[in-house]
Amino acid sequence: MCRIDAPFGNRSLDEKKDPVERFVQALDEFEVKDNFRTLLIKHLSENWIDVFYSSSRLEEALTTANEQNSEPEKCIALAFCQNVNIRFRLQPFRDDDSYRESLLFKFLADVASTYFPTSPHGFYKAGIERHLHSYAWFVRNHYGDEFFLTKEFFNDEAFSSLNENERMHILWDCFYFIAPTFDCLNNHSDDSALVNGLLSLASSNDDSSSPSEHAQSIQLGLEFLRAWLKYDAEMGRISFNPSRFFWDSPWQRLESLVWQKDFDDEEAKSSVTNWLNNTKRDLEKVLILNFNVDSVGDLEAKEWANHIDQYFSDIYRHIQIDIDWRTYEHDKFDIRLKKELEDLCSQLTPKQLEAWIQWSIQQDFDHILSSKQILPELSKSSERWVCETFFGVWKDLFLANLDTLEAREQLHVLSATFPARRGESSEFIRACFEWWRGLFNQLPETNGFPKTLIPEWTVTATRCLHEQNLFPYIDKSIGILRKEVTGACQPEEQKRHDDQLKQLLEGLDRLHPNKSFRHRLLLMRSYTLPLTDESISLGSPFNQSNLTQWYIPVCDLATRLFEKHLDVKLTESAENRLKALMGPYVTCTNELAEFCLSRLRLRKGEKAREKQYTAEQIVEQSSVWRQGYLKALTELGVDLNGKVHKAVYFIKQSDPDPDVRAIASECYKAVRRRTKKNSTIPDLKRGIIAAEWWLLICQRQKLGMVINHEDALKTRRNLMRTP
Repeated sequence: MCRIDAPFGNRSLDEKKDPVERFVQALDEFEVKDNFRTLLIKHLSENWIDVFYSSSRLEEALTTANEQNSEPEKCIALAFCQNVNIRFRLQPFRDDDSYRESLLFKFLADVASTYFPTSPHGFYKAGIERHLHSYAWFVRNHYGDEFFLTKEFFNDEAFSSLNENERMHILWDCFYFIAPTFDCLNNHSDDSALVNGLLSLASSNDDSSSPSEHAQSIQLGLEFLRAWLKYDAEMGRISFNPSRFFWDSPWQRLESLVWQKDFDDEEAKSSVTNWLNNTKRDLEKVLILNFNVDSVGDLEAKEWANHIDQYFSDIYRHIQIDIDWRTYEHDKFDIRLKKELEDLCSQLTPKQLEAWIQWSIQQDFDHILSSKQILPELSKSSERWVCETFFGVWKDLFLANLDTLEAREQLHVLSATFPARRGESSEFIRACFEWWRGLFNQLPETNGFPKTLIPEWTVTATRCLHEQNLFPYIDKSIGILRKEVTGACQPEEQKRHDDQLKQLLEGLDRLHPNKSFRHRLLLMRSYTLPLTDESISLGSPFNQSNLTQWYIPVCDLATRLFEKHLDVKLTESAENRLKALMGPYVTCTNELAEFCLSRLRLRKGEKAREKQYTAEQIVEQSSVWRQGYLKALTELGVDLNGKVHKAVYFIKQSDPDPDVRAIASECYKAVRRRTKKNSTIPDLKRGIIAAEWWLLICQRQKLGMVINHEDALKTRRNLMRTP
């Protein structure tokens, strides 16, 4: 059988007489431990009777506290317990200082510093919100109005953990709370106080008097917004999308109010509107300068860079508006703009500056790579960064971005006009230009640069480098393009090849006419599109769409390539004048004959066996083209000191194709017959025209195209009639 006093254990059956001992006795009996016990003893052990009247009410308060889960919740439950003497009961909505001076407020302040040293919102959510439904009131009562503008208020961990909409809602409530002049935007009440305050601030530049009470309230609200943007931007909490802050928000309602309000005069409305716009720009600048680009992804960093670029563009426009261009000098404008940019950049962190420059470079790259301009521009870079102040940073980022591009894209970017900001020193511009040109010049020599891009590089180089230095590249590029056009090309690609061939051949015409002539004849042989129509007509020069851009009739090439531009004086003998006029056509005839012979020869190292050879041993393996070259030699009628008739004689005996041998026999007779004939200029022209006519027939026939031989004959006769 158990003892009847067992249920009481070691507990004292009598209350302690000493108040402090009695208080500790109650704590023991209710198993109050740790910080909760320490805080209660510190603040209530000596005056608990004043606060609770009696032991019973104290015990009821401790019972209420113990119903909570955590120690801070127990502290708060006890502080707001109804068992507290009404004189000590917390009354947070009183206008005087009695709340902050109360005993239990000091107890709660110690609770906050013990459990929530860096999280007022965590303290509020631990139970105070059940008794104080406004977080703004709570902050004012426990931390003071100054706390609304501090980093600690915005960086509160518990507060920051709220979802974005909930947190923004609380912050706007705090805004209305500390700046009640704006309250009319929230509850649609009388807005006269707000309007008068805005008018006071808008005119403050012209008025030395201190701002009105309403103006001071507006200023405090703006200080809160600046702090909000600053600290949230620093911590990466605010998305860099101004729409979330300025649109569909109290700020938008403020702008709508000003826009819709009937002011006494337009000047007042304009003044308030300008003040509001400037204030908004000031807030945007706070967001820009404090935005933490390290804590966000690439997309948000790009949004930030885009916005700061727009911000600076607004500065640019405002400067332009302020200037009277009739009296203002451009140099002064450049200096002022440069100062504005440097002032803005001096307030940025190195990472922010790099992010802005990086975005500018990417904008330039995107523009250039999507543009079909012949000479695109790095407009963002040239307007901002290619200057002595920022060139080092821009250059490093530019080269890093350039390395990420494919070779064709690199070529397109480096084909842009040299970027340089207006107003820089001539020495700086010269040095940058040399650097830029060096990047472009070394491009075709870099490892991995595709051979097929050399023509495009060369075409671009002809616009900025001396053609004389480019001769090897021009010669090589035409050879590359000749191979390209032998394959199947899309129409757009074919047009690009044609345009490149036209430009390169025109350059080679000036540098090395003989090579240009040979390249043109080889292109005629390898080109996979017909150069003529069914009648072997090149088309009308008035309808350029029917003409291949690079092709020029051979007779026209005679004067274009081989005319010496000699100053033939009237005092010269008729014989000398005639010789000078005939010179281009004689040279053209001989060059064309030499080319035809070169195509009919055996390949290097090949020899006929028993006076016979195969088509594979010949330079020109197509029997159609061999016939064409022989026909051309027949029409030209030159023997080139016996080279023609000797070669043709060998062909008529040894060529594997009987048709080629037959035409070679005809050619041999014609050349031998016409060797000593004195030709006139019309004779030479007719020979060239007729030779080309045969080659164009071969070109079309080899491609398997239809030829209207009757119309082709008419074309020949028309050409021969008036050469």
